[in-house]
Amino acid sequence: MPVKLLNNETPRFIRLRKSAADRGFTLVEVLIAIGILAVVIVGLLQLFIYCSTLAEAAGNTTLAINEAQNKMEEIRGHDFSTVAVDYASGGTPGNTFTLTNLTGTGTVTISQFGGSSSLLQTQINVNWQNKNGRSLSTALTGLIAER
Repeated sequence: MPVKLLNNETPRFIRLRKSAADRGFTLVEVLIAIGILAVVIVGLLQLFIYCSTLAEAAGNTTLAINEAQNKMEEIRGHDFSTVAVDYASGGTPGNTFTLTNLTGTGTVTISQFGGSSSLLQTQINVNWQNKNGRSLSTALTGLIAER
């Protein structure tokens, strides 16, 4: 039989139970939410670091290709009759060059293309090191015709 006061009210100590709408989070729910947030944040940080590494690698590759293109344009502007000798080993400016925006070097190789004396194949290899010391390279090949 429920306890009733003289005025037919339920005693206060019995009415302490709150409705479902008035209840807050339990400690277990808060700890689970913190755990899920921690896992998500760690995953996002790893993704951010990976994307930063890829962006740097793409930037370095772009710089290396630009260096090779600049050297190719320099060779195209050179006198065609002396380009093979001047860009050979021991020539001036020679077959090697130092990169200006990266730590590395480039190598120029010029040869006749298809047995034609009026067409030269130019290959430019660029080698550089990333910030971790890993050696990377790219190459650019083109043809130069006598004008």
